[in-house]
Amino acid sequence: HRDLHSFPTRRSSDLRTTPVAARWLNNSWKLLPIIGTMNDGNLFGIACTSLRNCSAVGEYINGTFVSQTLVEGWNGSRWIALPSQNAGIGTNNQLQSVWCVSATSCTSSGWSETGGGSSSSLIVALTGGAWKLESSPNPGGQSILYGTACVTSTKCWVVGGSFSTKTNSQQTLIEAHS
Repeated sequence: HRDLHSFPTRRSSDLRTTPVAARWLNNSWKLLPIIGTMNDGNLFGIACTSLRNCSAVGEYINGTFVSQTLVEGWNGSRWIALPSQNAGIGTNNQLQSVWCVSATSCTSSGWSETGGGSSSSLIVALTGGAWKLESSPNPGGQSILYGTACVTSTKCWVVGGSFSTKTNSQQTLIEAHS
């Protein structure tokens, strides 16, 4: 029995994008509603710990045209938008990946960007029943995270890239997160 989920994006007549979920069931994809989701959003990563528990992450554009973190939770029958923290007011935030070791322990990574265009790594974790901002180093000046992997609730790695404005060079980035 395969239970797969996909996250295409639906574009409306006013050119807004809305995240949608699809589930592979009985040899075909079935669209699933997402309750309380934001318009102008995208989902980029998904992790499931069971058929009844998945978390998907991405970004949505708020009313002031700022990209904010987006977390959706699957409870076995429907997707629900969940509150998640951002790196500050007026900064763009986007989650790229998520890894869950249990229904109550997930880590997500991405980036935040100020109006000046400077990017910083972003880690948001599900702890104590809420998606909260975690500290994240930014070596070299600007950092973006694209992938997350965890072996326990307290031992994760995130990967991405770091750009040094001093040396004008980019390097791969691996951060241990505990």
